Amino acid sequence: MSVDLAVDELATYAQTNSIGTIGTNLFRFALTPTPDAQVALIPYGGRESEDGFGTDGIRWEYPRIQVVSRGPKNDPRTAATKAQDVYIAFGKIQAETLGSTFWHHAKCLQPPFSLGVDDTGRPLIGFNVECHRDLGA
Repeated sequence: MSVDLAVDELATYAQTNSIGTIGTNLFRFALTPTPDAQVALIPYGGRESEDGFGTDGIRWEYPRIQVVSRGPKNDPRTAATKAQDVYIAFGKIQAETLGSTFWHHAKCLQPPFSLGVDDTGRPLIGFNVECHRDLGA
């Protein structure tokens, strides 16, 4: 599934840029119960994919990922700082290969904002990213 690959490529990019360690404080698809301070990359519906000119199949796709940063209870600054770090790092993705896929860009759709708190009172800060991936490059 292509969305799995997009999440994996972004997670690896985030780890390489010192955002976190995959499986420790950087997770794919959902937040985990622990640790308190962590980042999750959660895919959701994106724009319509495009066929390649004169070729069969999907050439360009535009998956969207929600980045969610969580901090310790009563500490929104930790979550906000980490979300801002991811926002800056992902905003630098332009015309480069991540994993085995050429990425035209990862466009942050808005600055990080509060998503409230989770069921134990830990603050959540998030933003959305639209990716432009070239599957035929």
